[in-house]
Amino acid sequence: MQNHLNKSQTINLGSFYTPDYIVEIVYKMLLNYLVKNKLNLNGFVLLDSSCGYGNFLQNSKKHNNLDFKKKIGVDIDKKALQIAKENFINYKNPPLFLHKNSLINVIRKNFKIYNSDKLIIIGNPPYQDDAVGEQKTYNGPIYNLYLDCAYSISDVVEMIHPARFLSNAGSTPKAWNKKMLEDKHLMIASFHQNAKELFDDLQLTGGIVVTYRDKKKKF
Repeated sequence: MQNHLNKSQTINLGSFYTPDYIVEIVYKMLLNYLVKNKLNLNGFVLLDSSCGYGNFLQNSKKHNNLDFKKKIGVDIDKKALQIAKENFINYKNPPLFLHKNSLINVIRKNFKIYNSDKLIIIGNPPYQDDAVGEQKTYNGPIYNLYLDCAYSISDVVEMIHPARFLSNAGSTPKAWNKKMLEDKHLMIASFHQNAKELFDDLQLTGGIVVTYRDKKKKF
């Protein structure tokens, strides 16, 4: 759980840090992908483009021996990155942490990733949708930009984000909703109508999804 932001900051930034339950879902999907395609985990670079405290980069409680070729965590929040680094202080091979905006200059080399690398991107990006809290502050959506940027540099992307595109609702552009709904490479790994099942402080009409996209497969 994040603790360097107060409740209002968390809501206004759309920064709802990832619970273990969702980390488990994400890793189960990744393992299924690798096993079905007879791929070795250590042949992939794992990137979390909004890593927060590095929850995803610590693997999971059930899958704690996942040895990726390299792990990279990126975040615009310096304090979160500092905490993430501290969380890995006793690791033999800690992730590479980068302080940058994942929506700017989105090319692999800016994330220390080679074009020849096999890449998997995971994450729980800032939502900044119409999350409602104590201040009832509205911020325009930004998670769709994180998804688009991830899709532009990686064949395999799995992320947690608002589900309102499923009914062509919300503040994301209608063209983006349509693109997502018609994407044959995209599947819904998990859907939660009540966002508070995952994030206690989040009130979000339409629920939350975990989406999985594989550019080389059709679902």
